[in-house]
Amino acid sequence: MFSAWGTSYNAVVGVGDNTGDGRSDLVERDTAGNLYRNAGDGKGPFGTSRSGTAAAMAAS
Repeated sequence: MFSAWGTSYNAVVGVGDNTGDGRSDLVERDTAGNLYRNAGDGKGPFGTSRSGTAAAMAAS
């Protein structure tokens, strides 16, 4: 899914449908504490990472 994710992300979590589109999404945290969301497309791949705070991600 991500190349060398162990050196850049210290947590990758399937959070269910965070975007409200009915498809499962992922949230990652990098070693600096930044959060990223990858929206699922329902076909297997996840979209481009979007960064932000936990509150901003929950609202989007």
